[in-house]
Amino acid sequence: MSKCGRRQFHARALAVTLAAAVGSLTIFSALAVFRPLVGIAAQKTKLTFMTHYNLSLPFGKVLDNAIKEYEKLHPDIDIEVQFADAHTLLTKILVAQSAGVAPDIVNIAGYMMGDLSHAGILREVPENVRQAMEKAYLPGLSVFATYRGKVYGFPTEFMPRAMVANVRMLEAAGLPARTPTTFAELESWAAKLTQRAADGTLKQAGFGIDTGASAQLVWATIFAFARSNGAQYISPDYRKVLFDSREMAETIEYLAGLVKKGIALAKSWIVVDTRAEKVAMTMAAGPYWKTEFTRPNENIYDRVITGLLPAGSTGKPASPTYGWLLAVTQACQHPDEAWKFITWLTTDVKESTKMTRMGQVMYELGSMPVTRQDLANSPIVKEPFMRGFIAAIQANIIFPDPIGPKALELQQIFQTEVVPAILGTRSVAESLARAAERTQKQLDQIFAGK
Repeated sequence: MSKCGRRQFHARALAVTLAAAVGSLTIFSALAVFRPLVGIAAQKTKLTFMTHYNLSLPFGKVLDNAIKEYEKLHPDIDIEVQFADAHTLLTKILVAQSAGVAPDIVNIAGYMMGDLSHAGILREVPENVRQAMEKAYLPGLSVFATYRGKVYGFPTEFMPRAMVANVRMLEAAGLPARTPTTFAELESWAAKLTQRAADGTLKQAGFGIDTGASAQLVWATIFAFARSNGAQYISPDYRKVLFDSREMAETIEYLAGLVKKGIALAKSWIVVDTRAEKVAMTMAAGPYWKTEFTRPNENIYDRVITGLLPAGSTGKPASPTYGWLLAVTQACQHPDEAWKFITWLTTDVKESTKMTRMGQVMYELGSMPVTRQDLANSPIVKEPFMRGFIAAIQANIIFPDPIGPKALELQQIFQTEVVPAILGTRSVAESLARAAERTQKQLDQIFAGK
């Protein structure tokens, strides 16, 4: 081959090589662009959901199935459930926030809003989302998700208190199948229902007063009577004690009198004695007590009814109430997706049940419906045990447990100082004075410099 031919051959070979290289670069570039796009398309939006619902229990399984249904309907969403016991939930959220790993969605009690709001953890419900909630929900329920005029979530559990009574025990004592309507009637019935053994020991108490199951329950038990007697707890601005009053003193003296006369049993976790039919009547902590009366081998659900709590000097009964709600944290990177899931869970109606998914969870839990659709279709509203709770709503006598910073700590002070008066180990005047002084000191510390 001539020198000229060799040069032409090399030139053609170089051109082919360069063309091949350019083609390879083009293909490589295309793949480089394509691969990240494939990754982005396959990547899911992850939402972490911290709740006190154990997914292995019947009501938890309903929630778990609902989450899986939502993930199937929205393949780009992945919801990770994080369990936290109700008693440690608030602490876990606060710790997670401090560690920079706060969950996206939290299932919290209303009394937690004060602490979480002041810590800057909760997002306010967007206006368009709030409108969807108010359209579906029963009127007035946003009070359990509201703190200082801001709505922070969707109510789930709705827990008014009511009087619970054992129908079999009422009938045996010749009493009607209802609950007493006044303080005087409660005392009269409690006396008739009380039974003692030959040696004088108590076999059956007419009434039960919880003094230690939890500070929240003890507070509610006392204020179920105190509010109807005209007593108040703390001022609306959450800064001044109001319970050091004559109305409160008379309420405590009334409850202490029932114990002193031997017709009321005062002890911790009174539901255990009620379930064992050692107590005929008591204040039910909430509709969820259904699960307490339907336990295997201890099922007395067909024997218990509920009604309004008895009325005091005002002539109007009262029902302290608390609730749980679903909220979104400030740490959430995908708040729109979080609110969409919550809205679907609590307001979208399933055709087969005519109820919302959360309404089905509430049915299994034994809790009151919170939406119009669930109230119309949940079988639970027809059960005799639910009548007192529903009546409290219909009578418009509900009022919320305290919502503000350190709410449980304040209730703990109240329990510690006031229970001795009910048990008769300290005077009513001294108990209320000590409770008021300690509570006011705590309130002053909360708002110091504010």
